[in-house]
Amino acid sequence: MTLDILCRVVDNYGDIGLVYRLAKAISGVDPTVGLRIHVDKLAAFHELCPEVEPGKQLQKLHEWTIIDWNIELPALREACASGGPPTRIVECFACNRPPALEILLFDRKRDDKRLIVNLEHLSAETWVDEIHRMRSATRHALVRKYIFMPGFTKASGGLIIDPTFRAMAGIWRAGRTRLSESTSVESQTVALATVTVPNPTATVPNSTVGEGATAPGPGEAGFAPPSHAALRLELAARAGLALAPGDETRPWFLVFSYQHDYSRIVDGIMSLGQGANMSGGGGADMSANMSAGGGDNMSANMSGGGGDNMGGGGADPVSRGTKASSRAPLVLVAQGLGAAPFLQAWRAKGETFPTMSIPFLPQEAWDEFILASDFAIVRGEESLARAALAGIPFVWHAYRQDGNHQLVKVQAILDRLRPFLSGAGAPASTIASYEALCLAFNDRLIDGPEASGGEREDIAPILKALPTLRPGFEAFAESLFANGDLTARLLEFMGTLAGP
Repeated sequence: MTLDILCRVVDNYGDIGLVYRLAKAISGVDPTVGLRIHVDKLAAFHELCPEVEPGKQLQKLHEWTIIDWNIELPALREACASGGPPTRIVECFACNRPPALEILLFDRKRDDKRLIVNLEHLSAETWVDEIHRMRSATRHALVRKYIFMPGFTKASGGLIIDPTFRAMAGIWRAGRTRLSESTSVESQTVALATVTVPNPTATVPNSTVGEGATAPGPGEAGFAPPSHAALRLELAARAGLALAPGDETRPWFLVFSYQHDYSRIVDGIMSLGQGANMSGGGGADMSANMSAGGGDNMSANMSGGGGDNMGGGGADPVSRGTKASSRAPLVLVAQGLGAAPFLQAWRAKGETFPTMSIPFLPQEAWDEFILASDFAIVRGEESLARAALAGIPFVWHAYRQDGNHQLVKVQAILDRLRPFLSGAGAPASTIASYEALCLAFNDRLIDGPEASGGEREDIAPILKALPTLRPGFEAFAESLFANGDLTARLLEFMGTLAGP
């Protein structure tokens, strides 16, 4: 079977990020499937996958054929010589079809059945389940078209759970579990102090990415998971980022958003370093509670995750701040539209907690920074999916839509989360405060550094309650894994429908 995957880059790197993840997942599920990937902006694809050459209209990458959207018909015919004419199309986000491919697909001389599947945007709204796999019209009886909806329920197409992400999630989950087995703050501190820190210049046993790792992995006999702190040290070293002593045991908050006035959010983070009690309700220090918080396992995204800057030259070192408390969290500020407004607010408030700038990263590394975090503000559908699968508390910064319609989409994901949060024991008042924060953060008619929910963005109580919220997010993540992998469902759907 040969699939033609179509992508027009509209929202920064989100569209191509999902297509890249989907292609890797398809090859992981069934290496025999031939893939032809048609992209209108190869330069954006290059940022995520440096092997892609932006100036070449037709190229081979691994077992894939990469095709420029505007390729001429004779060249496309040649590209299709081995895999056959386009028969099974994955049209991502209703992007329509390239002119040359359109000619081949609707060739009146053809008498075979053809299939177009429109892989739509991710949404938690209830109508997703209703229109998933719904048929739509085309101008030719032999060309059928269906809608395929990603989602958060079994009745939807689910989320892409590629083999690499699944493996990384298992390793990070095991690292958190190892720390969480120590129930008291004192025993957790001892456990962290006795961690053997991997040498970043050497091959790391059980490394999630490092070449040459031959030690057994999760589920294999003899597997000994590294601690959460050791995994963080290794991840930072691979990304060329230098952590200060003790940063690996701080709570990690990740920020990746559209433009926003971060004054109130910074105020809330500052409050975590003040006062003697930072507990999440059990009396223990929040830093220890969150580091031990159990854990499960969320662009490729966009400006914060998916590029080729993995070396040490592009990232700023950790900025300690002029008055950074030893009890404060470390905030990871991802490259993108929200970085400058966040850092501006942080400086204006006195730099009372440390920050670390995260450069443009390969997709797998970006996924790991999400898995490594205790809390995240994420934008876009791809990073939303990774955060949800990671099992970490998050605030989603939805893409702004006319008439504030993004609030409908935010409310829908909150409705999906609520039963899991309450079922895991989170107090009703905490859940209500969390939902109010998410809606306030997204309530905007324009995008810009002045966009703010004002006093309604009361994040401090949520950050202090993360240990009580996390079990609900973990349960939500477990349900998403149980729903199944979108990739396998898509291949099964297309294989069944495209037959004679």
